[in-house]
Amino acid sequence: MDVEDVLNRLRFPKFLEYCFYQYGDLGYELMCVMLNNGSCTVDHAVREVMLGLRDVTDVELRGEFKRLVDERLLRAVEPAQIRLPADAPASSSSSGPLPLAGAAVAEGVAVQAQADPVPIANGDLGEVSGGASSSSAAKRPRVTGADGKVAVVGAAAPAPAVTVVYRYNRAVLDLAVFKCLICRLIEERIDSHAAQVITALLTAVRPKERGNGVDADFLRFPQIEKRMQDLGFKNAGRDPKREQAQLLERLSLLAAHKDGLLKRRSVTGAAPVSFAPAPVADLDADTAPASSAAGPGKRRRGPAGAVAAAPLVAGGARHGGDQPPVVMLEWCIDWGTVKKLLTNATTSQIIRDQFGTEGLRMFNLLRESSPPQKLEDKQIFEICFVQPLEGREILNEMVRRSIVNWQEVPRGGGAPLTASFWLYYVDLRRLNASLLWNVLQATLNLRVRFRLEVDKGRLLESRQGSLTKKEIHALKEGRRKEDIIERSFLVLDAALLIYRMT
Repeated sequence: MDVEDVLNRLRFPKFLEYCFYQYGDLGYELMCVMLNNGSCTVDHAVREVMLGLRDVTDVELRGEFKRLVDERLLRAVEPAQIRLPADAPASSSSSGPLPLAGAAVAEGVAVQAQADPVPIANGDLGEVSGGASSSSAAKRPRVTGADGKVAVVGAAAPAPAVTVVYRYNRAVLDLAVFKCLICRLIEERIDSHAAQVITALLTAVRPKERGNGVDADFLRFPQIEKRMQDLGFKNAGRDPKREQAQLLERLSLLAAHKDGLLKRRSVTGAAPVSFAPAPVADLDADTAPASSAAGPGKRRRGPAGAVAAAPLVAGGARHGGDQPPVVMLEWCIDWGTVKKLLTNATTSQIIRDQFGTEGLRMFNLLRESSPPQKLEDKQIFEICFVQPLEGREILNEMVRRSIVNWQEVPRGGGAPLTASFWLYYVDLRRLNASLLWNVLQATLNLRVRFRLEVDKGRLLESRQGSLTKKEIHALKEGRRKEDIIERSFLVLDAALLIYRMT
């Protein structure tokens, strides 16, 4: 059993919501089929969707399915990507030797070469059949008989067709939900425009082809503008220069601090022909060539002392030579800082929900002190303005759940435990593991309670046509409890995703 697949089932509603808003009805219906079946072929998915949607064609569904595959929301199952010979046993490995006919083995023939497995073409979503091309014939095994003649095994019969099986791509969908959580947090803490800028830059973040982790690409200012326009974040009626100024100001703000959400770097290269330097040069002379107002062949010094290149003329060339190198700025998401921000926000939310604002104040005091401190309970209560009786109860509960640790400092060699100093501190290495365990336990409890509520209302659900007024009220109350419990573990699943991804 794959633990990640079990936990991902809690995230299915979020996957469907993402597909609905990103890809519309067709993407939503196709993803529903994939999540319900686990894995299936494109033909099966198209047939099931067409049973529910009468006004859609086969070509439209296959085109949308290909779009989901191209954007890596769906992936081909690995065993279905290898073509085996028709006479190979079902349990044989694709990398093992191809079986030979019994007569050939009896005559002592020697295998000179072995066929390579033929991968499925990327552009084909259905079946891949073996053709009689020269390249595929060259990869078939050749045998030498007793008479010295060389024959190609299987040259007469074409290779069998392979049906490609697809399933949802867990890593890509988890990353999509993670990005949504990041944008929501930025919108709450800064403003909606900063969230839009982060959303545009998050389009350059994708899972690695192999292994865990993500790759974040750097984007230049025109690329960020283009992506914001594609996402519908730019208003057609507003002044372009003013929007460029606001965007550059927001990028500078998000990348200014050492713990900023963005990373910025300067690169030197030739500016593209379609590059429009004037608006950006007015905002920051270090990021673009000087405007034509400076005159031909002249240079303009930026605010930091950097010299901007001479202005471009028509066609992207300069008077008297080729286009000069241009120093431009590029931005990308600082993935480590973003994960740290989201993890800290989630931790604070969990501590506040479980221990109240007093518990959060004490926790922040022990965690955010620089350097981290080990304090006695009396010092903690005085600094956080917490009553000793209430604060001691909260601290003991935190220690019991392994969120806060304590350390004994004895007064002397023979002093009893009651006479020792007890110092409280937060161990960051154990904190995330403890919180993850608490979230998993709470999710399990909610799932058990949800099944209990469903079992209690199953009899009433089966008799909806003959219920009394009291039973109707009980049925509505049971549905309300189910909705509350389901929403609770959907909210907890966000914390589960954050801790497991960080």
